[in-house]
Amino acid sequence: MGVLVALLCPIVLQGQGSTGEIRVEVKDPSGAVMQASGRLENLQTGTARSFQTDANGSYTFGNLSYGRYRLEVSRQGFATQSLLVDVQSGTPVSRNINMALGTAAATVDVVATTPLAGSDLALREIPAPVQTATQRDLNNSGALDLSDFLNRRLSGVNINENQGNPFQPDLNYRGYTASPLLGTPQGVSVYMDGVR
Repeated sequence: MGVLVALLCPIVLQGQGSTGEIRVEVKDPSGAVMQASGRLENLQTGTARSFQTDANGSYTFGNLSYGRYRLEVSRQGFATQSLLVDVQSGTPVSRNINMALGTAAATVDVVATTPLAGSDLALREIPAPVQTATQRDLNNSGALDLSDFLNRRLSGVNINENQGNPFQPDLNYRGYTASPLLGTPQGVSVYMDGVR
């Protein structure tokens, strides 16, 4: 019986000594612990393991064969951190990873102004506020005529009856005037089928 025990002991000790351990702790730029996810890849065999740190920002990889590993840690809003870790003994290897803030990706579309907005431009391509109305909007408004509808429903439009005549109103749109009265400087022109 004593001989059998003596033969097994060297095998057990050899098995314990051939694996190592990596302990990871992840922190944000202020030094506070944070949860993150990542991947550990054995560079010799190509095998990889995914992981998620706990609430204390920690994770432990056990039973790792000796060799070189690539450790990647990521989290949304932070730059991915990657480092190489060598496991050469049964002594645990500790790595503290400080995450850096990632760059914000944003897209800005700039539309230049044009002298005259063409009729073939899409609404999103016109570099100015666009207000539209349909026949149904006109019918449901209760307006007496088109100028009354514009006065009631569109922002920036005002109707003035300077002469006290409701059939000859001045239309003011953001400081520009269209008036039936002679001598009034015209700032707004209306074209229908190419005719003013």
